[in-house]
Amino acid sequence: MGIEIPTLAEVVDILKNRPEPTMIEIKNLMTDQARQTMINTASERPDWKLMASLTRFQKSFPKQSRQHWHSEIKKAGTKFVRVREHDIDLFRATRTWLTLSFNRLKWKFGF
Repeated sequence: MGIEIPTLAEVVDILKNRPEPTMIEIKNLMTDQARQTMINTASERPDWKLMASLTRFQKSFPKQSRQHWHSEIKKAGTKFVRVREHDIDLFRATRTWLTLSFNRLKWKFGF
């Protein structure tokens, strides 16, 4: 087909010297190694963040290991935010069922 998709390393190499903040959108992380690679990549630059939609976040960071990955994100000094809501920390917003339910209402109705 002639379509070439760059690797993460190639994209990082192109973007690393840009002056503006960068957000890496997470689509689907299936392994712990992939999760750690993304956290390490974002943490190497102070103005880079990870972001995802709520659904993709929940698939990429399963509930049973979410606490671990939240602590890894905090240790790395980076953030994981919601698409279009860059001030919302998805780990905190999904901590409990009640918190998630409240946040869904808040996001839907714009409280």
